[in-house]
Amino acid sequence: MIELTSETEMFAAAVLLHRDYAAKTGPRETDNIADIPTVDLPPRLIEKLDRVITDLADKNITANRAYVVRATLRTAPKPASWAPAVKKFLRDFPRRPRTKSAAKPKRHGKS
Repeated sequence: MIELTSETEMFAAAVLLHRDYAAKTGPRETDNIADIPTVDLPPRLIEKLDRVITDLADKNITANRAYVVRATLRTAPKPASWAPAVKKFLRDFPRRPRTKSAAKPKRHGKS
């Protein structure tokens, strides 16, 4: 979603989330958060999120990367509309294994 959503759309989603949170009393999103996920992002997407955060700060809205991602996910279109783009993204940026391979590494310079 971060790849597909423009910075302007992320900014708008975060502003709407800020508006909703300002109108709500009590805890935020308690019924929607089961755990805290960890996501590895390419540096260019981190920079994209950081630019949105800077723009929000210029409007006196305090946010972090998770806030912007949460706002973006809340306004996400139905999966059928973005599934082809996700497939292309996964082709262009295949998933990397999170654990070391069971195979022994090759030794360089030894015969």
